Amino acid sequence: MKKIILFYIFTISFWSVNFKLNSQTQQATLLYKVSGNGLKQNSYLWGTYHLLSKRFLDLEKKKVNQALKKCKGVVVEMVMDSKSGMKLAPYLFAKDSALDVIFSKTEYDSIAQLLKTEANLNLASFNKMKPFVVHATLLKNSKAESISDAAKYGNSAMDIDFVTYAKTNSLTVNALETIEEQATLLYSGSILTQKKMLLAMLRDFETVKRMQDSLYFAYKKEDVTTIERLFNDPSIGNYEMDMEALLKNRNLNWMQKLPNLFTERSQFVAVGAGHLFGKDGLITLLTNAGYKVEPVLTKK
Repeated sequence: MKKIILFYIFTISFWSVNFKLNSQTQQATLLYKVSGNGLKQNSYLWGTYHLLSKRFLDLEKKKVNQALKKCKGVVVEMVMDSKSGMKLAPYLFAKDSALDVIFSKTEYDSIAQLLKTEANLNLASFNKMKPFVVHATLLKNSKAESISDAAKYGNSAMDIDFVTYAKTNSLTVNALETIEEQATLLYSGSILTQKKMLLAMLRDFETVKRMQDSLYFAYKKEDVTTIERLFNDPSIGNYEMDMEALLKNRNLNWMQKLPNLFTERSQFVAVGAGHLFGKDGLITLLTNAGYKVEPVLTKK
């Protein structure tokens, strides 16, 4: 259960297996300065939370905006534009099936009731879509405390807001992957696996909301120690997911692009917070590549 919640929220993305923090990252911060290795200017690395807008940073994380203002470019996982909907659509719909076929009537009715109760949405509107679309919709629109708290900062996502900021302030914008690449990771899993995931959520949605709330408030405090504990909670089950493809391989692919971007100009890199930590995280990969990666702490 936890990996679905984490991936959607923090790459949606906060995915990790055996999530362990080294001594350098055991501090209350999700912002890091990248220097050294021949760079003439510093860059910054920030872990994002998909369901929070940049207004949260404007109000409560001024160190992030201070870092952003020092940079000449913004780097995000992907860039959404006017054509994004058309690019994404083929990945959202089940070509040869429908939800009322995939699920039994009892299962379908239970999902419909949950979707109506939590999000005030009708399942019939999703009938031709894949189960994970319903899954993501429930996470984004539930009555969890974290959802209502995030709403007070606005309905945008900070990843999108960073791109808007860059364009408004004449900064360059670079994407580490395409919409198609990310959609393939999220929505191309087998229908059977997606079905199991949604039914597991259905069985204990209150636990899902508690997990979501715990992660959200830990993120707001940049409490990586609590996040580590939540990641490794043995009481929360896992799904059959290709974690190397979702996290490790993507980080390795991004490392093929980041050095050149750092050389070109100072970059503000904003990616799902889960991509930062662990032995396959960007902090470790950048350090191993010869960069100095330093935590940026909030001044007391």
